[in-house]
Amino acid sequence: MTGNQADMPQGTQFNYGRTQRIAARDYYEGIGPGSTKSFLSTQPQDIIDSRSLENPRLFKYRYGFEATRSVRHQILDIQRQYDYSDREICWFQFCGILRLTRTEAKLVPSIFLPIAGWTQFIAMLLAVLLVILRIVFSTAPAWKQACGLIVLFVSSTILAWFFKCYYIIPARTLKQSGAVESR
Repeated sequence: MTGNQADMPQGTQFNYGRTQRIAARDYYEGIGPGSTKSFLSTQPQDIIDSRSLENPRLFKYRYGFEATRSVRHQILDIQRQYDYSDREICWFQFCGILRLTRTEAKLVPSIFLPIAGWTQFIAMLLAVLLVILRIVFSTAPAWKQACGLIVLFVSSTILAWFFKCYYIIPARTLKQSGAVESR
């Protein structure tokens, strides 16, 4: 060994940078995201789509459900065609608008979805108004009335959010994207 080589450490060096290359003898550089979340937030959409198509675990992390390779391809096509976000695809599947079988994925919009949402929302509002009247005109102490109103406000807000996310927003998103015709 020469004098310079004896001073050098005898190990493999790793350098995680933007691109991958082999620089010299025991020196390697590579890309390695720390987590799936950081991968999804830092990579270009084309890379994320191709990896989601190849890797069912990444697809499940991204969308929240499992699908076969052909169905994953169809879902990515639907997402690209109408410019949907990952979250919108998740909600469509949760609401039943995105129907999945082992061989097919398709959007099945329903006119009854927003009608059911608005009907339940109006029925909830009427029930909340009746309960508010009942609480305000009761003979209970003021602190019990306040507790009742707080519980009523929190529970009705949660229900209103659910009706909005489950029924109203998915139907509006389908209409705005052009996936369904305006009636």
